[in-house]
Amino acid sequence: AQLIEKDLSLLGTTAIEDKLQDEVPEVIADLAKGGVTLWMLTGDKEETAIQIGFSCNLLLPSTVMYFLTNLQSTKLYQSRLEDIYQQIIEAEHDEDTRGCALVMDGPSLNFFEPENPLHRDIFLGIGAKARAVIACRLTPSQKQLVVGLIKDHSDPKVTTLAIGDGANDVSMIREADVGIGIIGKEGMQAANNSDFAIGEFKFLRILMLVHGRWNYTRQSSAFLYS
Repeated sequence: AQLIEKDLSLLGTTAIEDKLQDEVPEVIADLAKGGVTLWMLTGDKEETAIQIGFSCNLLLPSTVMYFLTNLQSTKLYQSRLEDIYQQIIEAEHDEDTRGCALVMDGPSLNFFEPENPLHRDIFLGIGAKARAVIACRLTPSQKQLVVGLIKDHSDPKVTTLAIGDGANDVSMIREADVGIGIIGKEGMQAANNSDFAIGEFKFLRILMLVHGRWNYTRQSSAFLYS
């Protein structure tokens, strides 16, 4: 691209519209009010993921964002992880840490060592204190890794729910305690591999806050979607 795309005259641009489904921001806001920790696991690039986070109420204008991105070694990854955690701990005395969010990317996550207690505990500690976590440029296997990490190592124990609409979400949906597949333009693979299938994202509100409340109650829960 650097060799070819130069000395050109821009004649016009085109774009593909990728709109959110109806009531997505309202549903996410309701889940956040209910004390559910929200994680967005996506293959989108960082800028796109952040903009989606704002458009669906996952991020607010007042949200303080910490970035765990563009890291090139395990040493840098661990140093940045510890630095973010320390900043959040120090901020506890001055402001509500539920107003902060972690933004991370897949290439940097390659340096995460699941068997390293320090990596694992700090990573989960940040997630527990943040309003939301946005993980971008993730592969399907990395989505599964994050869900499994939360499900198996959170203290206190949490119930994980993963929701997605595409084939690249199947591993994440199957890994979670509860898997939700959305039937839509991405096909039926997510729905076919889920515990529950719904037609639109907005139906998650009734599924969790009404039927979930009637049938199963836990003190803590985590929610992941793509």
